[in-house]
Amino acid sequence: MSNPHQQFSPAQTHGQSQAGAMGVSHVTLHSGDSAQVVRESSEQADQSQGFLQQTAGQVKDMAHGAGTVVMNAAQGAGETVKNVAQGTGQTVMNLAHSATETVKNSLGAGDKSN
Repeated sequence: MSNPHQQFSPAQTHGQSQAGAMGVSHVTLHSGDSAQVVRESSEQADQSQGFLQQTAGQVKDMAHGAGTVVMNAAQGAGETVKNVAQGTGQTVMNLAHSATETVKNSLGAGDKSN
């Protein structure tokens, strides 16, 4: 422990003051470097955030476009199925009518024009 009443020579006092000043300037230099590192890190974080926001927007747009394509394809397929079903239904109705007429005619209940 140092004695609070200890006497220092002028050379010792100057040397200790100079060492103390060098220590303060060294701390100031490191503080400046740290501030620069913090600024650069902040800029990189801002750039990364902007990139992620842009990428998220692009993914959203692509998903929306894909959804629209699928919806249009489903509607088109639905129309095709509807048309095929209507055509098949009409064919079945025609066959049933023909079969009914054939049965009537074979039983003699058909249209008698004689």
